[in-house]
Amino acid sequence: PYLCGFFDTTSGAKVEPTSYSNIQLSLGTDSPADVVFATDVLAEAQAAKAAGWNAVLVERPGNKPLPEGHGFRVIT
Repeated sequence: PYLCGFFDTTSGAKVEPTSYSNIQLSLGTDSPADVVFATDVLAEAQAAKAAGWNAVLVERPGNKPLPEGHGFRVIT
């Protein structure tokens, strides 16, 4: 019930803030701050944050180690 869309290749490059702005418009939310984005790619989290989203990093077995001081909440 918490997931409301899947946007992988239809919204633009996932490392560009405009892609997240386009997704937010298609979701129909009032504010980008209403969206939470979970990813295991730091550049994607940074782009989503630049678009005003709440971004969290997902740490999973086999992922590249995250750099120190990235500034994002990490979930497992």
